[in-house]
Amino acid sequence: MANTGGCVQGTSVKVSYDLAATKNPLLVTSNKTLRGLGTSGVIKGKGLWIQGDNVIIQNVHITELNPHLIWGGDAVYIQGLNGGKTAMQRVWLDHVKISNIGRQMIATGSASVKSMTISNCEFDGATQYSATCDGNHYWTFLFLGTQTQVTLVNNYVHNTSGRSPKVGGSSVVHAANNYWYSNSGFSYDVVENGNVLLEGNFFESTAIPNKNDTETVGAIIVPSTSTQTKCKNTLGRNCVENMLVKSGGLAGNRESAALTNSKKVAPYYQPKAAKRFTTTTQNFGVGPI
Repeated sequence: MANTGGCVQGTSVKVSYDLAATKNPLLVTSNKTLRGLGTSGVIKGKGLWIQGDNVIIQNVHITELNPHLIWGGDAVYIQGLNGGKTAMQRVWLDHVKISNIGRQMIATGSASVKSMTISNCEFDGATQYSATCDGNHYWTFLFLGTQTQVTLVNNYVHNTSGRSPKVGGSSVVHAANNYWYSNSGFSYDVVENGNVLLEGNFFESTAIPNKNDTETVGAIIVPSTSTQTKCKNTLGRNCVENMLVKSGGLAGNRESAALTNSKKVAPYYQPKAAKRFTTTTQNFGVGPI
């Protein structure tokens, strides 16, 4: 705030918050699985800092991390090895739900994560403490790191207003068969050196599916009839188009670069045709798996 002028002539106020979310996260090191049973696997008031390889987080609901404060705590922080100095690999977040938090739902540090899959999760941004004053959470995903590679598949992202996700730092994200619903601001924000392959996703009531301005200079491919030759030549297959309902448009940028940089991560998942999720699907978030 000091850099942007937010502290100029400001008025100090007293706030109360839980230290557990900001100073005392649960640390998850290498070769660990954290799995909830049914709907009882709830972590309330603390986030996870993942610091190792071969980590699985499954069927867990993370919630109530100082939702009234923008620095209230991240739900899942991918820190890296050696105190955040060395890249991690083989991290899987599956059937996780995140709700009612102060800061990022998921964030990767500059150390990077070389291989991470986020699947079948629910990211619930409904909040009474909205930075955009519309009941929607702004800070959703932040993917950074020069070696970060993420597969984002079959997730339900709703009631957000920004950073859904923000991709930079040479990160590569293959997002396929996800459902974005009721997002009042922008979803994808692909900044310098970020790379996104966007396939088979369903956007409904999403004002700006991807930000397209002078700051969003990263590479993103939005499949269409005109891109299929590029897809075939680079990936060896056609790309799957996305679907938009009551939403703004999707705009590609530096699409050839996005394809080339996504070539390693794209084979991990074969996308299907875009479809709307239903709330009775029981195939995302916590519960029976």
